[in-house]
Amino acid sequence: MAYEELKKAYNRYFGTPINQKLSSTEYLIMASLSKIFAATGTHPYQVVRSRLQNQHTIAQYNGAFDIIRKTLRYEGVKGFYKGLVSSVLRVTPACVLTFVVYENVVHFLMPLS
Repeated sequence: MAYEELKKAYNRYFGTPINQKLSSTEYLIMASLSKIFAATGTHPYQVVRSRLQNQHTIAQYNGAFDIIRKTLRYEGVKGFYKGLVSSVLRVTPACVLTFVVYENVVHFLMPLS
């Protein structure tokens, strides 16, 4: 969703049609930004999920709400973003590659009329 919204905003700002092919660099930037937005928004959920799955080796929790409460108490909001940078660095290249290839294939198969 963020990727499509970035494309629409970019085209609106420059006054170009929404279906106009952009450069691969422009797609790369928009895909990177959208993945960073998505990762930042969903990372707290990923932290809670992984702590819930690994609780038998690390600590004892009484469900997801207990994890949220203890994380806030002992680590603050920053605790929900542990590992965000490494996660973004790991998943962004694949996302960027997927979107750039997708856009180029779409424009190759369906040229502007």
